[in-house]
Amino acid sequence: MKEGRDYRNTITYETAAVTNNVQLTWRWPKQPSHKCGVLGYNHIAWGNYDNGSTATSVVPRQVKSIGELTFAYGIDYAADPSEFNGLMEFYLTSAANRADLKKIEIGFFWQAPGVTQTWAKTTRQLGVFTDRYGKRWNVSREVGTSNGGYVTFVPFGGYQGYGTIDAKGAVNWLRGGGNVNGDWWFNGAARGVEPIKGFGIAIVRWFGATYR
Repeated sequence: MKEGRDYRNTITYETAAVTNNVQLTWRWPKQPSHKCGVLGYNHIAWGNYDNGSTATSVVPRQVKSIGELTFAYGIDYAADPSEFNGLMEFYLTSAANRADLKKIEIGFFWQAPGVTQTWAKTTRQLGVFTDRYGKRWNVSREVGTSNGGYVTFVPFGGYQGYGTIDAKGAVNWLRGGGNVNGDWWFNGAARGVEPIKGFGIAIVRWFGATYR
């Protein structure tokens, strides 16, 4: 497929606040996507998400040294909810700022269509995580991938467009289950959408972190 003819992705943002009021648009053919299930990750990054550089630098920290890590967000969309994933995610690496040394990928879905939930049920089930805000998440892990494994947090109750993610609590929960090593490094995160097919618009009203 050729960009501009068969598909198109755009990102529009305010230069004064790159993480606020960011508009993500996508347009893909309506037929189901290829084998991987998604057609990319249209996102805004905070810190070094995947070997990138942002205006606001983030100091890498080992999991065992993180005192606080939460993400507050608000996001709206105009799209068929069966045609895209919405998620916030990050990698943990074996060395600081080394995207080539990924140990695990951790994703929190604010929008998960049926096809994604069905896929998650085919992976290793880790249990139910209840965060500090009382929100419950089904947690599973795909193993044997190039990034060391993909852990998915899918919330009970469906769409979660506004809220706060207790990332430190989630990582500590994974660590307690032997899925995360305290020596691994957190470097940054991203928030956005994964188109599956079709077209839509998502507006990230705000995306911020409390981190120390």
